Amino acid sequence: RHRRLGRVEELLEELAAHQQHRVRRFQRLTDARVIARQLAAELGISGRVIFRPPEAAVERFYHALDVSVHAARWEEFGMTVLESLACAVPVLTGPQVGAGELLCGQAREGVLQSLAPQALSSAMLLLARQPERRARLAALGPAAAARCSWGAHARSILALYARLIKR
Repeated sequence: RHRRLGRVEELLEELAAHQQHRVRRFQRLTDARVIARQLAAELGISGRVIFRPPEAAVERFYHALDVSVHAARWEEFGMTVLESLACAVPVLTGPQVGAGELLCGQAREGVLQSLAPQALSSAMLLLARQPERRARLAALGPAAAARCSWGAHARSILALYARLIKR
């Protein structure tokens, strides 16, 4: 196992088991990207995985995605999740990260109880095989993202101040 790759290695191994699917991974790793490329070549899937260098304007790439997977084991908040939702890309994540709190109602279908590679690949394959489900989850994203706008945040802070002043 490559310590620097973390979950990327597991994802690549699982992807190797499903030959018909492509993955585009936008990551902010440097030398780990080289290791991941080598691993993808060893697994025979290098033609199906794209590793991009850091990109300033990533929002233009979100529209090429069928699903966004946020497989972090621990993270307070995932900006990529918010960006995916805003671009109407369905999200898969876990309950232990802050990003999972962005998904409410039917969108909670994307919060998986396990982020094991097999669970992730099963959820990804389900969305790949059911375009209507993928479209339904995608349509819920912009409203979820709108709750996190600067305007919404400012209104919530003003409401808090108003409650505190009344005390």
